[in-house]
Amino acid sequence: ISSMLWIKIMDNTLIAAIIGGICTILSPLIVLLIQNKNSTKHYIAIDKERKNTANGSWTGKVRYEQGSELENHDIYFEITTNRKILKGYCTYTSKNGTTKLIIKGGFYSDRFLKIEHINEKIQIIHFGYTLLELDASARKLTGKFITFGRIKNKIISGFIGLEKNIQ
Repeated sequence: ISSMLWIKIMDNTLIAAIIGGICTILSPLIVLLIQNKNSTKHYIAIDKERKNTANGSWTGKVRYEQGSELENHDIYFEITTNRKILKGYCTYTSKNGTTKLIIKGGFYSDRFLKIEHINEKIQIIHFGYTLLELDASARKLTGKFITFGRIKNKIISGFIGLEKNIQ
């Protein structure tokens, strides 16, 4: 094979390898961007005032029925938001100790929020959703939650009420 033909074959092989490498690197990034866009497409962008209202710490109670008894637990949320996404963590204390949950969600309107939660320890099966309504004063969140509880080892639902901690 002449040296010119060998260089031409090598150039095509090299170009194909470079294109293949670029596609291999970019494909997962594109998939992640599409998944993130799809998971947040229903959330609305909130204005700066509403964002400032949501940011910060919230304290309150969760209440649910356990057999014939009503259980109450103190709960604490720490929330940060950008224009569409709400993130943070939630802690609650029960007779079994303190549990920390990672939260992520967003606003469906300037009043309604949907929050998904999972246990911070990924090996623990504890996850669920919370739907909340922000009152007219923007200082109270009330709503319902549904979760698979790690201690009870079953699905639990109940009421949640939070108040904004004002500094």
